[in-house]
Amino acid sequence: MSYFLKKTKTKKGIYYQVYNGVHDPEKGYTTQKSVKVIGYHENLLKDGIEDPLTYAKNIVTKMEKARKDELENKNKQKITGVSPVKNIGYFLPISVLNKLDIKEDFSYVTYGTKCKYSLLDVFIALISARIISPVSKHKSYIEIIPKLIEQYNFSYNQLMDGLNILGENYERIIEILNYHYKKMYKRNSKNVYFDCTNYYFEIDKAYEDKQKGPSKENRNEPIIGMALLLDEDQIPLSMHMYPGNQSEKEEIRKIISKMKKTNNVTGKTIQVADKGLNCAKNIHEAIKNGDGYIYSQSVKKLSKKEKTWVDIQNQYKETKEGDEVVFKIKSCIDNFEYSFLDEANKKIQFSVSQKRIVYWSKKLEEKHIMEIDKEVEKLTNLSLSGIKRKELGDLAKYVKIASINKDGVIDSSNINALIDYEKINEEKKYCGYNMLITSEIKDSVEHIYNVYKNLWRIEESFRILKTNLSARPIYVSKKESIYGHFLVCYTALFLMRIVEFKTLKDKVPANKLFEFVRKFEVVKCNELYINLLTKNEDFCPIIDAIKLPVDNFYLDRKEFEQCLNLSI
Repeated sequence: MSYFLKKTKTKKGIYYQVYNGVHDPEKGYTTQKSVKVIGYHENLLKDGIEDPLTYAKNIVTKMEKARKDELENKNKQKITGVSPVKNIGYFLPISVLNKLDIKEDFSYVTYGTKCKYSLLDVFIALISARIISPVSKHKSYIEIIPKLIEQYNFSYNQLMDGLNILGENYERIIEILNYHYKKMYKRNSKNVYFDCTNYYFEIDKAYEDKQKGPSKENRNEPIIGMALLLDEDQIPLSMHMYPGNQSEKEEIRKIISKMKKTNNVTGKTIQVADKGLNCAKNIHEAIKNGDGYIYSQSVKKLSKKEKTWVDIQNQYKETKEGDEVVFKIKSCIDNFEYSFLDEANKKIQFSVSQKRIVYWSKKLEEKHIMEIDKEVEKLTNLSLSGIKRKELGDLAKYVKIASINKDGVIDSSNINALIDYEKINEEKKYCGYNMLITSEIKDSVEHIYNVYKNLWRIEESFRILKTNLSARPIYVSKKESIYGHFLVCYTALFLMRIVEFKTLKDKVPANKLFEFVRKFEVVKCNELYINLLTKNEDFCPIIDAIKLPVDNFYLDRKEFEQCLNLSI
């Protein structure tokens, strides 16, 4: 049904009426019916209406708006307590957020706006739903948020509007979280761990921050980048979103500079990052700012002189299991030359004293060899004739240049002749080796190696974002909504990591913690609550650490409220 203006020419002049069109499913067509008489054109002029047509159109517009508003209110689904099953496990991370006590500061995020709902309620509901079951925002509103103990009264439109506001202010909100976290816990930012990832969008055309760039999944769709910073305790410290066509090497400088400024960090910060962030400009900036660095570096890409040093075996300190060497490590200190082009395209050259540590691991060797063998197997299964070298991607490094014609096309069908086994054997020679370069020449080899080893935690954090929290697929398209979505995911990770490392002392793996939170559900039955949590030995450290009364099948009101008022 919709309203429209009908003008009828009669002997007395033009006659205005408001009609509506209603589809009749039985007859199979739309019928029209007059619902309001406005009057004759000439009579309206006599009544003092200067423009009867505009006057008539305005009446129809108002009626149509009223109809749509009524329909929207009728269809608007309110959050109610209709679901008999309630999740109670989400109180574990949300109790941390409650303890941070961000309510007053958070209220100023919407200061001066016409926001008629609690943005903090929207934020908490979205975080809770994301932890319990990471689905689309609409499905979260319809199915997941009603499973929470609290009953919220914001509409779906208000939830989506709140998501936009969260995205517009995501850096301010992270600053609020950090400020209150530092008041409750000691934030250790001497060693900070940095890495980047990206998320692809299944769209053809790039726009806003969704730009085409090097995807982690090797896809061609537009992507958006995320830079993540962890403190020495592996608790998320900062997040920065950036366009997918922008170099991640620049992000480490931006995010650390902003982190130090917003958190009033004045001391030395040591940047720990993988080889992708190892570049002359990052080293130069770290030293210039009074900071340090620990970066990894590929042994395969070292100069001939440095490879000769790596090959000298009698300098390594070995670790054995029985008679077998499973790990070896050595180091040296020397001056190294670097250069880069600044913003004005001027070449900057500098020399820096570095400690270089090279180590070999049997497990790492097995991993590297398996990866090379997989790539070689792919090559042997290809029919290479007529394929351009650039179409092979990373596999091209194992194809002989001599077999490529002037147009870059592989013109031989003899696969074994094309594969560069000499190159493969050279790479296998350095399987299991890795190098660390650092400004911290006074620190012991063991200390630097152990600090770097913790970098796997940031990789795990990205895995949690992409798997446990399903950061993609992303069911929103506006830039602000996307940033709001990632803020929700980041905060969920932030809270779960605090529970994992501060409350549970790293005794429970992240996957088990998520499993516990999702399975801890109850059903209200008269004055009691039926506990649906299945007994599981993996959950015992969680139950013991926070003294949860979950052994009973029935929970009384006091036990139930004890679960809602966790003090962790």
